[in-house]
Amino acid sequence: MLRFLALFFLISSINIYGEVLLSSPKINLNSQDQRVIEFKIQNESIKDDDIVLYEYKTDNFINEIDIAYTLLEDFGNYQLFKIILSDKYQEDYFSFKINIKNDFIKDIFIFLPSKLRNSYSEPITIQNNNQVLRDSIEEIIPTEEIEDISPIINSPKVFKGSEITTVWNMAEKIKEKNSDVSIYQIMWSIYLGNKEAFINDNINLIRKDIDILVPSISKIKNISYQFAKDSILKMNNSFAQRFSSASKSLLVLTAPDMPKDNIDKSLDTGIEKLTDITFDNLSDPKDFVKENTKEISLGIENETVTALLNQVEESEVNKDSNFEIFDLVFISLISLASGALLALIFIQLRKIKISKEQEYDFEEAKDDNSMFSVLPKGLSIENNQDQQQLDLATTYYEMNDKDNAKKILSNLAKKSDNDEIKKRVNDLLSKLNKL
Repeated sequence: MLRFLALFFLISSINIYGEVLLSSPKINLNSQDQRVIEFKIQNESIKDDDIVLYEYKTDNFINEIDIAYTLLEDFGNYQLFKIILSDKYQEDYFSFKINIKNDFIKDIFIFLPSKLRNSYSEPITIQNNNQVLRDSIEEIIPTEEIEDISPIINSPKVFKGSEITTVWNMAEKIKEKNSDVSIYQIMWSIYLGNKEAFINDNINLIRKDIDILVPSISKIKNISYQFAKDSILKMNNSFAQRFSSASKSLLVLTAPDMPKDNIDKSLDTGIEKLTDITFDNLSDPKDFVKENTKEISLGIENETVTALLNQVEESEVNKDSNFEIFDLVFISLISLASGALLALIFIQLRKIKISKEQEYDFEEAKDDNSMFSVLPKGLSIENNQDQQQLDLATTYYEMNDKDNAKKILSNLAKKSDNDEIKKRVNDLLSKLNKL
């Protein structure tokens, strides 16, 4: 029993130690009059990426405009997580959901101290502030040097749009005068304070038509070095991937090699040796000009130009001939296709006509041009009343209708004058009597 109790306490102690312990929030104001929310985290080694902030009681990411930046400090036994609210956030409360490694999730609602209630009741004028600052500086720096330093103190560091090259170069210039901060901290503070000056929210794409305002050194120091470095490296990787994918789709154009100019120029000058111009015997200006004027004829032969012209003419002829051949081939293909289509149509029509003819599984009787060949033999053609009565009586006899047959035969035996019919009537009556 004691073993089970010891095992139970051991397991419970391990679970208690493994859980993330988050202290109650503390609210204060930093040196820049920004409201800061602090949490103490124990029993867990946390990185910046492990903490995610959402909207209160939702899974939507929190609005980054309300937060200036976050800071995670490691003190060995515990870690301190700070949320520095933006100056634009003027509400007296702040609500959010914190998620630590997906193991600890909690909704937090905090009432904040109002900036108006924490301000002085009687603000100090600018002249008094400058006087206090000047009095404190005079104790350390001689009065002669204050005039050179005061403009630097009163004016913030601003990079004009014409001076902007890259964020790295600007950070190096600030780093030269402030060795206690990192270049990554300077670059990230410039990015956070001038987001509208960056294209697509990328620190590598900075505009040169907007002046860049550099935050104060105290704000730069409050930024986590590791967070700034990781964020900048992540931006660099995404920028490099987009640039490499875009460069692969570029169309590389190469100019053709220009033909070397092998121009042979032959000058037939026929220039004679110049003689001294004399003005003694020439009184007429026309004669003077004619006497002292020489004609020079230039003969230039350019084989490259003539060859190029010949190539152009040949290409035009070849192009025309190619078009003619293409037209002939195209027309022939259309004619062939049309002929094949018509042939298929005629074949189909022929099959339809053949299928309409009736086919019998017996042989038809041949026509011998006889009008009465289709009539059975032994039938009377003439309109003989006695013969018709006899035929009717015969039909009744074959139908075993004795009564009707006897009536017709008895009547026919009395009225008929034809001996042959009477004989046949008597024969048929004798057959009926035997039945």
